[in-house]
Amino acid sequence: MAITVQPTSIYFQVDISCQIFTNWCVSLKVIELDTFFPNTAVVTVGPKCLDHRDTIALNTNGEIAGDGWFGNRFEFMGEVTHICTRKGETLMFHRRLGYYPDHLKAIRRKFRVEVNEKGVNQ
Repeated sequence: MAITVQPTSIYFQVDISCQIFTNWCVSLKVIELDTFFPNTAVVTVGPKCLDHRDTIALNTNGEIAGDGWFGNRFEFMGEVTHICTRKGETLMFHRRLGYYPDHLKAIRRKFRVEVNEKGVNQ
């Protein structure tokens, strides 16, 4: 007998701002972390670019079915890659997006991040 796992819909809105007067770009990958299995890239958004200081809203829509044999919660991490520097270097940082029970039908969260030449303004 096969076990059917209902997928969980994932909606993250990450508002990312850059306060440097320059052209800049950003992308976001949402990853579900696992202990015993390879991590799963749930969704990737971007790159999105602007030619001025402002905020970019990156909206993710994805699905994931279950957390593996030994898990009962999702652990999400955001991988943000950006070019918000005066010299145009590409920087990457990771931010935990939280833990959620794997029986939920949908997960909706909103985050704000300001990126800069150090990576991120914590």
